[in-house]
Parts: sequence; structure tokens; C-alpha cells
Amino acid sequence: MAQIDHVPLAAGGGKAAIAGMWYFTASLTPVALSAAVDLTEQTFATIGSPNDLLTTDEVLVTQPPGAIGAHCCAVGARATAAQTIVIQFGNWTAAANTPAAGLYGFLVIRA
Repeated sequence: MAQIDHVPLAAGGGKAAIAGMWYFTASLTPVALSAAVDLTEQTFATIGSPNDLLTTDEVLVTQPPGAIGAHCCAVGARATAAQTIVIQFGNWTAAANTPAAGLYGFLVIRA
């Protein structure tokens, strides 16, 4: 875990202040998306964050290096529970494409 500012990671650091931020990875295997051009959310529990997540945390997601899924990719993420993240996958064709499996990265910013 890399914490940038060494401030205790408590909720509510103010509207403009960053109370803390950290990066971690998780090995994930997403399932096939619906056969439509759309945005689909998939939930991943027991994600392995070194700090419990809050629903107010900003979560940025990166895909496994060099592994773009066939006509689909991760476009966003959010925390829904202490160790649960939802990833939004964009599907760019009307086929049941499957996002790449592998090591996803997460940068969490807590204000």
C-alpha cells in the first residue's frame, strides 16, 4: 500500500482536501457482457483493499496491462461496501463480449 500524504485514512476530510489515497491490485475474471451496445456493471466482492472502502471514495480502475477485451473495456468503478467494488464495462458492439481477465489496478482517493 502506498499512502501519499501520511494522513490517517478517516472519512470526511473536507470538500477539497484529500484525506488519503492508495493503490492496490486484484486478479479478476469478468463475465460476458450483454449482447448490446451499452454499459454493464459487474460486482467484485472481497477485493483485497488494504483499507476498507467507503461509498464516498473515488475509485479509478485500470485494466490488465496489454489486455484489452474484445470490443469492450473498463470505463469506471465505484465502491459499494467495505471490500466490494463495482466496475462499469463499456461494450462497443452488439455481441456478448468478455472483458479481459487479469490483474486490475485501483486508485482510491478519499476526501
